[in-house]
Amino acid sequence: MESFLVTAPLLKLLLQVQEHLKGSSVDTLRINSTTIEFLDSQGDQVSIDFAPELRGEPFEADRMLLYIQDLHKKSDSHKRLDPIEGENWGQQMDYLCIRLQLCWLDRVTLLQYYYRLGEKMAIYNWNTYARQEMKDRFTSGKYKKAVRTAWRIYALYQIRGIHNLLVSDYISAYTILVITKENFELLLKEATKGRDEKMELSSGSVYVSIGVYT
Repeated sequence: MESFLVTAPLLKLLLQVQEHLKGSSVDTLRINSTTIEFLDSQGDQVSIDFAPELRGEPFEADRMLLYIQDLHKKSDSHKRLDPIEGENWGQQMDYLCIRLQLCWLDRVTLLQYYYRLGEKMAIYNWNTYARQEMKDRFTSGKYKKAVRTAWRIYALYQIRGIHNLLVSDYISAYTILVITKENFELLLKEATKGRDEKMELSSGSVYVSIGVYT
């Protein structure tokens, strides 16, 4: 098993972070090489309020550049997402909704599952029946965030191509959830530029008809 070297400066920094989190709504700080997630005791994402020096347009623009960079990455168009367990629509919805709420999923797997959830919802054109079925499978308070995240991820990668989802480094489900409507629309435009010339643009009508989720 490989070991990870913890230096004195790193340990000092980690202890400072731990001290900073005391008394806050953040129970868990999850960090990997590309993302940082703040979670409460129930495992839900905690809304982040940036300090004044981080709120300016340059900071937001820098993050958007990284997301756009993701959308323009070259990828193998033959790659496919992981299969979903279940013999029918209902069983597959159960599989996705349970794992999105109860399992720890890495960033790319989370994107995959939300895309798949959007794919299932799109079968019924996100109608009242589909939304109620999804709502019944989520605990109180999680449905609105989940449906917004699923729709946005599905819309974005229907345009760009699901193969691009598998090679993203910076875009995350949380990013897609909290990004402003204006910036999300910018990502849709960039996804259109970056998509394979041979790929059919199939989500335009969906975007117009249920733009409430943007």
